[in-house]
Amino acid sequence: RGFFACWAGCFSGKEQFPLLRKTSQNPAPAGGKDDTMDILTQASTLLDKKQLTLVLAREEGIIALSRERGVRPMNRLLDGPVRLTDAVVADRVVGKAVALMFLLAGIREVYAGQISTPARNVLEAGGVRVVFGEEVPYVLNRDGSGQCPLEASVLACEDPAEGLSIIRETLEKLQNKPAGGK
Repeated sequence: RGFFACWAGCFSGKEQFPLLRKTSQNPAPAGGKDDTMDILTQASTLLDKKQLTLVLAREEGIIALSRERGVRPMNRLLDGPVRLTDAVVADRVVGKAVALMFLLAGIREVYAGQISTPARNVLEAGGVRVVFGEEVPYVLNRDGSGQCPLEASVLACEDPAEGLSIIRETLEKLQNKPAGGK
């Protein structure tokens, strides 16, 4: 319901999402980087303006948007037909579980409103540029009483493929857990 993926060009254009358009047509300066507005900055602006939880984009446009919490959007995208390699991501909360998913997908840059230290470490070790608003020791679980169980499940894991298996096993266990049970 809160998740929808789109391919470049599926939106009507400037009226809906003007943020992912280049702001200048000038060539790159001698230093190398051109003066276009950074796609990651634009994605993070869209995240806030539209009250989203996840924005994935490339220079061609938006790849996916979500209002769902947690790893669910990335879990779906990893199994979907959308090419995620070299995309940028703006996400409200990034824990180590979703960070491993970003590495597996080949994401090149991440903006996080809040990021856990283990997530930042694994992304930077994987060569991903990370920009964030707040760094915390760990991501809290939904009721704020402790560490997110998905992040806890992958703390010792550094391999993205192994991490995805652990994440999916943990999700299955959590979904099959009786309400109020431990």
